[in-house]
Amino acid sequence: MTDRQWTGKTDGTPWMLRSLVWLLKRFDVRLLYAVMSVVVIFYIIFRPSGTKAQYILFRHRLKWSFLRSCIGVYKNHYMFGQVILDRFASYAGREYKIVTDGMEIMEQWMSDEDGFVVISSHVGNHEMAGYSVRRHSKPMYALAFGGEKQMVTDYRRQMFEAANINLFTLNDDMSHVFLIHDALSKGAVVTLFGDRIFGSEKTITAKVLGVDAFLPAGPFAVSVAERKKVLMMFVMKERWNTYHIICKPLVNSLQKYSGNKKQKMQELADNYADTLADIVSQYPTQWFHYYNFWQAE
Repeated sequence: MTDRQWTGKTDGTPWMLRSLVWLLKRFDVRLLYAVMSVVVIFYIIFRPSGTKAQYILFRHRLKWSFLRSCIGVYKNHYMFGQVILDRFASYAGREYKIVTDGMEIMEQWMSDEDGFVVISSHVGNHEMAGYSVRRHSKPMYALAFGGEKQMVTDYRRQMFEAANINLFTLNDDMSHVFLIHDALSKGAVVTLFGDRIFGSEKTITAKVLGVDAFLPAGPFAVSVAERKKVLMMFVMKERWNTYHIICKPLVNSLQKYSGNKKQKMQELADNYADTLADIVSQYPTQWFHYYNFWQAE
């Protein structure tokens, strides 16, 4: 299962990343987009596993032609480069336009005393929601990959603090499990990822774009064990300076929790997988899953 786990982190030395922030304070991010349009070609060539994963998505899942799939691989890598640059532009103080769809659901849930789970995905630019929206009325706890560079983690913490978001990482001692339970029991919000496996190797199988895929069991196990509602959030890049936040409740999580826990987890996973597939179909070049995702691979 280790070949299906996400192990990625931001490339570059701390000096290079600080220099990027310095540049973005002084130059339009679109100038760096132009540079990125060339740089990504080397990633496509010298990181074949990520290239293969994206090609499988376009050619075998979305049924695109060979040529269109190759172009899709390039567009996906280029879009990922833009997303990374947008994050660093935010660290440098740039603000992006935000349009929302379904945000009223999140605001309503925020006004309730009960906590809830937000399941995010590596589609679009999920961090931008924390960088751009107004301060939340109740605390949020966002689970992050623990292997990221410290400098990037520090930037994220600083940006998230303004929105009342607390960043915590996966730990080998499983202490994050207790933090999740404590946060939800106190009426806070916990954000987890539903499309990547890191930390625990426990998985649940659901069909994504018609083929069985491995999803991390954790987000669905938490919502069932804690009996909490689940909101899916996607943050999609629409234009160079605009992001679209899409919020959708996980329908099966709104129903009363009863019966077999494994069956309930499977219902949630299937509901999530269907919504993920729908979003990917709408924004096919904005799913950044550069690893072995489907069981058929």
